[in-house]
Amino acid sequence: MKKILCAALCLIICLGVLASCGGSGPEQVFEKLKKAVDSKDPKLMLELFEPAIQEVYKSLMGDNLDALLEDYEDDEGKPVDMKLDKVEYTDDAKTKAKLFMTATVDGESDSTEMPVKLVDGNWYLDMGGMLG
Repeated sequence: MKKILCAALCLIICLGVLASCGGSGPEQVFEKLKKAVDSKDPKLMLELFEPAIQEVYKSLMGDNLDALLEDYEDDEGKPVDMKLDKVEYTDDAKTKAKLFMTATVDGESDSTEMPVKLVDGNWYLDMGGMLG
């Protein structure tokens, strides 16, 4: 009986940990971006865009997704080191936010911000916010 109770408790704890790892806020965009850059995974990078934009990008670029990572590598192809400094919501409904980040390449750091938005329950890069 103790083994069953212990197993059930472990399952509940594991499910709670897994649920919290996914994140439900704008920070999840940064975590996915960092993972895509660190693992040099252009398909994961593409998932940062809304599904409609993903389809447009695929139709224009085909299978050549490596261009998505070019801005996140140094001259030798080493991934840029990124750190999330803060998140700031930009609307009262908390459906838009800015990620304030620091990127470091060859020992030189630069701060940048990236707009994100909530669409159908998922956070994505806000392409409209990037363009103007």
